[in-house]
Amino acid sequence: MSIENNIDRPQKVIKHKDIIIEQLQDAFASGNLVLDEFEFRISKAEKAYEIAELDSLVIDLPKTGTNTEITEAETIKCNMSTKNLVGTILKTRKLNIEASMSTITINYLEEELIKGIQEINVQMNMSNLVLYLPDDVVVENNLSENMITFKEYRNKYYDSKNAKTLIKITGTARMTTIKVKRKKYWFFSKKKKHLE
Repeated sequence: MSIENNIDRPQKVIKHKDIIIEQLQDAFASGNLVLDEFEFRISKAEKAYEIAELDSLVIDLPKTGTNTEITEAETIKCNMSTKNLVGTILKTRKLNIEASMSTITINYLEEELIKGIQEINVQMNMSNLVLYLPDDVVVENNLSENMITFKEYRNKYYDSKNAKTLIKITGTARMTTIKVKRKKYWFFSKKKKHLE
């Protein structure tokens, strides 16, 4: 899709479009859409400017493939590149990431996370990893570290006692920055306290 088509489109619509297109691709791969219908829906998704318009493209499709299927492991490899991970790639018990001089963003805010333990195993060199997580997810850092920066931001709603998912970060990282961020409203928590 051309950059021009994204100029006047809200960021949340662009992100939702990517999720819908992935669902359409899964439906086509599993035989739930014929080629002509698949291409027609992809074309409509590329032109959509409303989330409701995007949702209408998948409302009649089976949801089991994209919402409930959990794989044992998935692997992502990056070399001098930028990747934003959303959708079905995150429905895995173990996500392996091999990255060199790259930036990887994993956004779990739009996903229904796997309950229990999920592992993110990294082999990273001179790279950046950013995780966007809901408040009911706990992160455990089990990395073998060499000159890395690990930062976890928490908002006022974060409560580890009510966690539904534990994400274990394992593997090795060298000259790498890893940031764990929560929902955006954590930026306003100080202002709200001031007003109370």
